[in-house]
Amino acid sequence: MITVAEMFELLLTACPGALPAWNEHCREWADEKGDMSYLGVAVFAHHLVDSVRAGHVDELPPAFDVIERLVTEGNEKVRELTTIGLLEDLQNIASWEPSGNRIFRPYLGPASLLAWEEIQEMWRGKSSLMDVIRAEGEAKKK
Repeated sequence: MITVAEMFELLLTACPGALPAWNEHCREWADEKGDMSYLGVAVFAHHLVDSVRAGHVDELPPAFDVIERLVTEGNEKVRELTTIGLLEDLQNIASWEPSGNRIFRPYLGPASLLAWEEIQEMWRGKSSLMDVIRAEGEAKKK
């Protein structure tokens, strides 16, 4: 099982262009005592979207190979960070881009594509995170 620490090592290996942003993130949150993992995966989501915007897609295949591994081989926390963190961030951040988030679909493996589609379904018909949370709460009541 891949751990959270290993997750970030794998992402940095696949996305060496993210290293400056990652180092800045680590400096910025160095004194924080809580779990900064979700902020950490956001660094990679922003990096991948920025890379596409700049026309630099060479890191996409290795990044999405790692993402597939994280979904299939990660421990529970890694799977959650990858799906509800990284993939959902990618969808939301890229939704504001001219190409939208569909630019990433061809790079998804089978397990990450399933997670991607589940996230899209979760957001269907909703316009805010509060709408998603409300719908999840109502579904749990049933």
